[in-house]
Amino acid sequence: MRAQLEYSARVPNQATAMAPNFVPLALWVGAKLCAVLFADQKLPAPLAGQPTLGIVLGKLAVLFMLVRVFGSAGKLIAVILLVTQLGASGSTLPIELATPFFQALHPYLPMSWSVRAIRISMFGAYAGAWVQSIATLGAMLVTAVAVAIVAGRWKVVEAEDYQPLLD
Repeated sequence: MRAQLEYSARVPNQATAMAPNFVPLALWVGAKLCAVLFADQKLPAPLAGQPTLGIVLGKLAVLFMLVRVFGSAGKLIAVILLVTQLGASGSTLPIELATPFFQALHPYLPMSWSVRAIRISMFGAYAGAWVQSIATLGAMLVTAVAVAIVAGRWKVVEAEDYQPLLD
């Protein structure tokens, strides 16, 4: 008896096949670097009376929510979340081959849905069900914004003291 290989989403070459794995990773690393460069928790005094939703949308990201809620420790949590997502997103190896811990986390992590959305858009994988991926990412974004608005606190500083963390 010979095994039969069945393709559900053809990929033209190895480099193209790796794009869905590395694009979300690059975006997450970029967002992490932004958190190092920008003072997400600080707010210039002239903006202190403005609506919180407008300020949060101006600094929008899941990483921002972590920094807003946990302060500088949020940056460490973001790195831990990044490493966890690498194993649990199905981007570095198929999720079916991952440990039960990563398989359990898989459906709840933004990178899992980003990888899935890119695979759908590039290769027509998952029967082209892109709406679920985009809707899930949107719900995660709305949740992160809501948590940042409700749970975080600003550190109000004078306008002249509001500057980049790095020179």
